[in-house]
Amino acid sequence: MYGQSTSNSNNGVQICVEPLSEWKIQEITYDGFEKYIKPSDFKDVLRKNARRIKWRKIVGNDSSLDRAPIDEDSDDSEGEGKDDNQKKSEAVKTPSALNIHEPVAGPWAAVGKHLHNALQEVHILLDALKITSRTYYLSPSVNALIQDDMPEHEQIAYSKTYQLCTRKRALIDATRLIEKMVKYRQQVVVTPVDTGEGNFTKELRELRENWRVRKSGSTIYGDLGYKTYVPKFAPQEIFDVFQKTQISRQLGIVRFNNPSYVGVNIAHNLCFRSKLVVLIEPDDEKSALLLYKNRPTQQSINEDQIKHIHWKQALPWAQDTLICKDILSQLINESVSAQQNDALVSIATENSIVISLFDGLLIRVTLHSFPFLEREELSPSEAGIPFLSQTLRELFLAEHTSKPKRAQQFVTLPQTALPESLDMRGPQAICLEEVLSRMKTSNSLIKKFVDRCSHYQLVVRTIDFLQDYSIHFCDPQSQWKWVRVTPNFTLISLNFVNRGFENLAKFSSQIHITNTSITLTCKEVQQINCRRDVSILGESLLLLAAHFWVSSLNTLSRAYSWQILHANINAFDMEGNPAPTFYACNQTATKSLFIQFYSNGNCPGIFIRENNIKDDLQIKPHPTKELGGFRFLNYSRIPGSTLMRKMDNLLATFIN
Repeated sequence: MYGQSTSNSNNGVQICVEPLSEWKIQEITYDGFEKYIKPSDFKDVLRKNARRIKWRKIVGNDSSLDRAPIDEDSDDSEGEGKDDNQKKSEAVKTPSALNIHEPVAGPWAAVGKHLHNALQEVHILLDALKITSRTYYLSPSVNALIQDDMPEHEQIAYSKTYQLCTRKRALIDATRLIEKMVKYRQQVVVTPVDTGEGNFTKELRELRENWRVRKSGSTIYGDLGYKTYVPKFAPQEIFDVFQKTQISRQLGIVRFNNPSYVGVNIAHNLCFRSKLVVLIEPDDEKSALLLYKNRPTQQSINEDQIKHIHWKQALPWAQDTLICKDILSQLINESVSAQQNDALVSIATENSIVISLFDGLLIRVTLHSFPFLEREELSPSEAGIPFLSQTLRELFLAEHTSKPKRAQQFVTLPQTALPESLDMRGPQAICLEEVLSRMKTSNSLIKKFVDRCSHYQLVVRTIDFLQDYSIHFCDPQSQWKWVRVTPNFTLISLNFVNRGFENLAKFSSQIHITNTSITLTCKEVQQINCRRDVSILGESLLLLAAHFWVSSLNTLSRAYSWQILHANINAFDMEGNPAPTFYACNQTATKSLFIQFYSNGNCPGIFIRENNIKDDLQIKPHPTKELGGFRFLNYSRIPGSTLMRKMDNLLATFIN
């Protein structure tokens, strides 16, 4: 409660009275609706307190609660003549349940009571029959509160039997109509004159199954458009449909092997077979010469010859040409803004566009056109990368075949007078700032295509490097497999295995490839960012192979009871390069073994020493082949094809 006075007048003090207790919230639904608990009124409090009274202690266990006991203090003459001890010894006389009789209001009271009970039973039975006869209440769209006084026409409409009967009747009527139509068609006599007209109609029906066709008066025209949510039948995307004459059809059969009854007229700028070729090439003089290379102009085709081409070939070719031209036009238009916003350098010509990638690489998109009557003949050097060509087409069509805006949805919300800053704060609601922060803006076609090309190029580099690595470095043997491949992310699992000693250790790592870099994740969940340089990836793999050898040799030496003195994976060689070391001695401590694994791909250095104090004074270490009393062993002279086989023979030889 609060109060304040705004003036010195005698009108009193302004007081705002608020309740001491508000309604408690029982639950909040997902749509923001709050359910409150109604506070207790006087009747509820009285009922609650009455339930706490133990009436049996007051009236006794054998008495009934329907009636109050007889007041014994009404007769004063009898109460005065009794002593106090006698009053305590006498039990209180209360009427039992057998002695209680309900009052009778006339001779027909019992009959009326039975009729009233029978009426209640009939009402209960009627409610049960209503529930069992109506099955629509099981639907979640129906409210839980079903009114009994539903109109009769609504009850009929909700009845499942009524719906089944109406559907069956509609199907029967449609069946009768179709049978009547078939009967009349069978009676029609087909003449040779009607054969051509019927074939044209049949072929026109097949044309309508694959293309949009419209008839305006006596003119039939179709649509080559591929965009879903735009106006149809644009003037530049229309083709005419006509019926061939007998002479034209015979000429098409003889010269072009085209027995079709339907002919199409296509716009002259679409009467070419087109193909988009995507190449990734280095930025050198050869690419500069190809940019301004004069391509021979396409020879125009006679329109009479185009009319004789079958529509099943002509229409898809024309639509492909339309799509390829629109793709190149959109790339050229977006390249202007991409040079300012995304720092993408591009050069566009009449039929091609060149976009900068990274590391001196260029993306070349070229439009090749061929006449309808010729096949696509491209040299292997100009064929390009089919995967990137298909990717560019998919990205372009995905923009024009999806809805530009999300479908509107209506959600029932409670009426509220809260301010905008506090409204819609339900369990799953978010504010406007969170919506704007989570909303992702769609990138342009050229930006998405450059990301796909960069990811493709990094994947190709990684796969080529892994194949070369498996050929040049056979010990330990590297095995890799695809784990996840997406257009913008690739995950490769890489394992090292010792041939013949697969049970010693398993060293697995992962290679993450994104649009911008290659990342190697080690077994200890340490990430090595190789950027776009495969040489860093090679050095990292050689270091992981050295760690794998240390782990495998640790397990193998324990099997021969050698004592491991240290296994340091953080050691370095004389040049400062990582070179893990391994140091152990046999069980009798007569031989010591020291191995250093190099991370540059060279064979590991193996040194051995005899632990004899008398001979140590006579040994003069060689500066290159001996290290602190250790003798250098020639790696190629040790028997064995792999390092583990060599170490197996060496450990078994000097076990004692």
